[in-house]
Amino acid sequence: MPARGKLIVLEGLDKAGKSSQCKQLAAKLAAQGLKVNAISFPDRTTPIGRMIDAYLKGDDQQDDHAIHLLFSANRWEVAAKIRADIDAGINVVIDRYYYSGCVYSAAKNSDSLGLAWARKPDEGLPRPDAVIFLGISQEEAAKRGGWGGEKYETKAIQDRVRELFVQLQSVEPEKQDFVRIDAGQDLEEVAEDVWEAVQKVFKRVDLHGEALRVVEPWSAESVKAAGGESRVVAGAVSKAAATPKNGFSTPEPAKAASGTLEKRSLKPQWGPDYETPSSDGRRIKIQGDGMGNRKTTEKNWWEYE
Repeated sequence: MPARGKLIVLEGLDKAGKSSQCKQLAAKLAAQGLKVNAISFPDRTTPIGRMIDAYLKGDDQQDDHAIHLLFSANRWEVAAKIRADIDAGINVVIDRYYYSGCVYSAAKNSDSLGLAWARKPDEGLPRPDAVIFLGISQEEAAKRGGWGGEKYETKAIQDRVRELFVQLQSVEPEKQDFVRIDAGQDLEEVAEDVWEAVQKVFKRVDLHGEALRVVEPWSAESVKAAGGESRVVAGAVSKAAATPKNGFSTPEPAKAASGTLEKRSLKPQWGPDYETPSSDGRRIKIQGDGMGNRKTTEKNWWEYE
């Protein structure tokens, strides 16, 4: 039975040279007579990818949670193809994966979007056999052409991303995946280090007959190590609309000073009349006040639903 393909991901901060190293690695694998498929995320050619592209270029605005889910959906678009390639003996090399998705979203410092929340949508994706992390200093990255052209290419974001990558690499099971390489070296030196690391991964997987893994949910210990569950903004109240049985919408409850919810005291504002048959066949005219109350004209009583 032929060996399965290997899943290799290259990660790192912006301008660390990931795209260049992915191309070189794919070329070296092909030169060895191995089948290879190179993928880059986000894939900006898909409908979801085009939305992400507009966001990254500043042409569109998105809620932080919404854009994060779009990034994840962009990865899920090709998850089945990745698995099929691996099963067919095709090696897959990926430029950025869910690791970047987690840290770049969490770098926005939203109270409700931490590493644990950001990782959730990617549970079940194919898990790489190794993540080659290209480490580079902020100063060196800034010297490379084209830096600062997109939304996340700011010093504040990149500094926070660097911190979060360190944190992510200390959490199980992600800490098992990372192989760190100094990307501040010459291009060819970095390529040699990447190739050496990848050869070790190939030997390990084939020697032990390792199956392709999936991204598993974090344990409670991992969630804690990653900073805990996302916090909900203090005092926030859900605004989900309630609809009573009579079909009239219910106003949002008032919030008391103590933080508890209390029923509003409002003078009924009667809505349009409608009729319904009674048990003895008569037609009874009913009015609703938009608060879940209704009044019949014949019985002169109130009913609260």
